[in-house]
Amino acid sequence: MSKGVLCMAESSNKRRFWGKIARFSMMTAVVPLAAAMVAPLSAAQAAPAGARALSVERLVTIMNPVGHAPVGTACRKAKLLGLKASTIKKAIACARTTGKNISVWGFQFKSQQSYIAGVRHMNIRTGFNRINPAGTCPPSKGKAGGLVGWHALHNKKYKARKGQFLECFRDAKEPILIWTMPTQHVFFLALDVKKTATINVIIKWWTTVSYG
Repeated sequence: MSKGVLCMAESSNKRRFWGKIARFSMMTAVVPLAAAMVAPLSAAQAAPAGARALSVERLVTIMNPVGHAPVGTACRKAKLLGLKASTIKKAIACARTTGKNISVWGFQFKSQQSYIAGVRHMNIRTGFNRINPAGTCPPSKGKAGGLVGWHALHNKKYKARKGQFLECFRDAKEPILIWTMPTQHVFFLALDVKKTATINVIIKWWTTVSYG
């Protein structure tokens, strides 16, 4: 990946869309647990702004919801990928998920300000800041990436709000998702190491991820 954004040495392997969101087929066994919002986001809306959390859960708790599959398994402390160590509360890298060839990283910050800076840093590191994204995920034809808001279908903690967004794109040909939880000072990054895989594949996996 560009600039070595994700060191594969730390990973052996390396959500119902509607309206303007491009549809894709889902296996009947797959139950969507989150959704992308119809309204495209402007660059200003996409900034991880604002939301003060009344209760910030530990990243480990978010990633291991009671009664649901964990966000990832085979997890360990993540490399910081250029993020400032002094701003990080927890960084977790999981080599496996319920999606084949998909790994996931979670980063939780000590403050809202640090979280905002962290998301901006990762967008620069992965090259998303150089993309003129579509307002859909998967991105529309001719677009290198997409940017949409998202919300959980069942967990009210992740209802639709400004700054809670999903980015879908490729870095060094590998499909990548970055999604944010501004109330928890958290962002996640997921990577499909199969370069021939479509972005639809990793989005299909993302729809099944639960946070309780």
